Amino acid sequence: LAARPNDPELLTDRAGALATAGDSDAALAELAAALARAPDHPLAHRFRAMIRRDRGDRAGAIADATEVLAHHPEDLEARRLRMSLRLDGKEWAAALEDLDAYLQQRPDDAVALANRGVARLELGDAAGAVADQEAAVRHNPGFISAHANLGHARRAAGDARGAAAAFRAFLRLAPDDARADEYRRLADALDPEAVR
Repeated sequence: LAARPNDPELLTDRAGALATAGDSDAALAELAAALARAPDHPLAHRFRAMIRRDRGDRAGAIADATEVLAHHPEDLEARRLRMSLRLDGKEWAAALEDLDAYLQQRPDDAVALANRGVARLELGDAAGAVADQEAAVRHNPGFISAHANLGHARRAAGDARGAAAAFRAFLRLAPDDARADEYRRLADALDPEAVR
């Protein structure tokens, strides 16, 4: 660093070492210096976004991820980070945009499909939510959250038996899960004939 004190790559590397050592303030200062020299440096923005996220600065983290995506729309790490922050913040419409873009590059990602299904359900698109949750289950049959989400989506779409079947699939996979009693009651209430 002494030989090339203005090198954004070296400043970003130093920020990584500082963050690893637990000094996020110094890491942020190094990243600011790197970004002053190379404003669209994707690694520096991604790294600063992660530090900001970890410090509870959602808006700053989203701004950094957005900056990366403005110059590098194919950057899956930045897309995934911003998508996660928007989902955590229940910014459903914005998260849905990121999920759509992410799934164009990774159409078989069961977690992203399930998350898009959740966002669609929150936005009132029960049919779209069902389609996404069914795809998530198809890509990862052991993904218990997708089975539970599918139950909720089918219920919202008016398919009581289908919802009960999804909840029962969850129960077969995770009979001791903390949510098992709740899903057992829901399945029995939605399709009482299957209980007999």
